Amino acid sequence: MKLKRLLVGLAMTSALFTAGCSQQNNTLSKEQVVSIAKKDLKSAKSGKLQEDMTMTIADNKRKVSSNATFSTANAVIMHYYVKTNASSSSQTEAWMDAKNIYIKNPAQDSKTAWYKQALPAGTQESMKKMMDNQAMPQIAKKLSTEITKVGKVKQTNDNATLTANITDKDFLEDYMDSSASLGSQNPALSSSSKALEKYLKLKELSIKMMVKNKNLTAYNATMEMVYSNASDKDKSHKLDYVITVKYSDFGKYDSLKLPSNVRAAKKIKTNSDK
Repeated sequence: MKLKRLLVGLAMTSALFTAGCSQQNNTLSKEQVVSIAKKDLKSAKSGKLQEDMTMTIADNKRKVSSNATFSTANAVIMHYYVKTNASSSSQTEAWMDAKNIYIKNPAQDSKTAWYKQALPAGTQESMKKMMDNQAMPQIAKKLSTEITKVGKVKQTNDNATLTANITDKDFLEDYMDSSASLGSQNPALSSSSKALEKYLKLKELSIKMMVKNKNLTAYNATMEMVYSNASDKDKSHKLDYVITVKYSDFGKYDSLKLPSNVRAAKKIKTNSDK
């Protein structure tokens, strides 16, 4: 009887030790979570994107929200809904490819409701480059270093969540400068990019990465910014921006394509067509 109890005790101890080792091996460090996120964001060709932007000037607040699915697997395609008023249930549906934007008129029949307009040449090229190479956000070396420096990981079974709230002024200024320079490469945006670079300041950048079974399931980024013109003494043009972008469902929309009724959209006439 004593031998039997001893054997049972040894078996239970072995099982607990094995389970503990297994759990320990599944625990991810900050560096591992960032590495997984960088790899999966770089390789994914499609996904879902949710963007919320809140603008506050004086005591007036406005929120714009959009939800989109996109793919660069076979062609540059994006399908999205935009809601410009948080208190309204109405939203605008649109599609976009590398050459055109397709907008739906909700007052018409679904088969004839679509209209298209060509994107400006500069925008077409920028759109193609962005969607071909950077449809997903890329985590640069400096950003990954800062995330691992201030981030924290919470692990539950096979789920790991890394959160990082970045407030270092020097890093944020450098990050904002590099973001503004991307827009300045497009001639159509160069003047606005210079203004943004001069007056728009990034106060805080928050990153959240969610990993399950060592695969990235979601990547969120929130930017808190303030736009203030130094020559505006009464600060009547001071704007506070909070922009949150959420990426998920990586690789689930590789086969996304324009529906036939959208491809048959009527061209919107412009002054150059007249």
